[in-house]
Amino acid sequence: MAMSCFLFFLLVTLFPLTDAVSGIINRHEYNFTTTYAGNTTSVILINNQYPGPTIRVNVGDIIIVHIHNALQSMEDVTIHFHGILQKQTSQMDGVGFVTQMPISHGQTFTYAFYAYPAGTHIYHSHVGLQAVTAFGAVIIDDPQRPWEAVEIPSGPIMFSDHWEGVDRLAQEAGLLQSPFKWEGEPTNLFMNGQRNYVLTVEPNAFYLLRLIGATSLSTIVFGIAEHTMTVVEVDGKLIVPKPNMTSIEIASGQRYAVMIETKNQYTGVFAMQASIRWRVAAANSSCIGILRYGLQSSIPSNISSLNLPILSNETELYLFSYNKNSNFIDTEQEVNLMSTILKFTC
Repeated sequence: MAMSCFLFFLLVTLFPLTDAVSGIINRHEYNFTTTYAGNTTSVILINNQYPGPTIRVNVGDIIIVHIHNALQSMEDVTIHFHGILQKQTSQMDGVGFVTQMPISHGQTFTYAFYAYPAGTHIYHSHVGLQAVTAFGAVIIDDPQRPWEAVEIPSGPIMFSDHWEGVDRLAQEAGLLQSPFKWEGEPTNLFMNGQRNYVLTVEPNAFYLLRLIGATSLSTIVFGIAEHTMTVVEVDGKLIVPKPNMTSIEIASGQRYAVMIETKNQYTGVFAMQASIRWRVAAANSSCIGILRYGLQSSIPSNISSLNLPILSNETELYLFSYNKNSNFIDTEQEVNLMSTILKFTC
């Protein structure tokens, strides 16, 4: 089949709203083209990237997204912005046949909504299994929270699963059959679309790292060898910091922001492991990334030689509960948290 494309034109416009903190109004404009990967309809990529480009704005800005469906396979398209509350804009939630009619082949639809709440979010296709590869991060900054001062510049880590050699459309059809046809467990697990993702940081530093569950099926557990994590944000909501976490369980659609402190040593290479939990293990149900201290640290040719992180067992995985008000941070605690973070930027 000739290569087809789904034009995803994203325009983020920041209208002249009142910004009580900075008084600065910014305008960000993106043009994204989404194509099938190679001569297959099984993989849809946004701007030929996997994951797709990151949307990043300030809280309170207005986001405008123009979606043009040019898929030659006549597939419908919608985009859901997971984590965005859509206050007074429920028609922009991107759920086909619920909040809108799907965008048919050749048609264009414009999403417009407020960037709220601040935090770590995700956008993804909401038709069939397109979200397996058609997704990206949405980061909404709050000028009162100085995350940018310590955030890892390369951005969030997005975890995704994938079925190698399985036709997506056939897989969708099988799941709709009665009885349904199951194609089996995902054959690959990725960090930012890679099996051996490298995250470069500086030694003796304090960082914010965002973790996003973009898996279509799998729950994963993630850890970094010889490093602990302090969880400060869950699903876009600041929480009472939870320190000394050796690993974090992340389900589809979940988002975390964690603080990590690097060691006081000039070089270092440490394994980052993501492993599928609660399902039958497949051949590639775990992937190994690398946390590297500076470009001066050489990456071993055989990363399996690295010591793996200690991933928590079942009794330690219950990190956060929404039904406990004590988990949420109040205004005074937020001020103290931000003051603590600012100390590490001096």
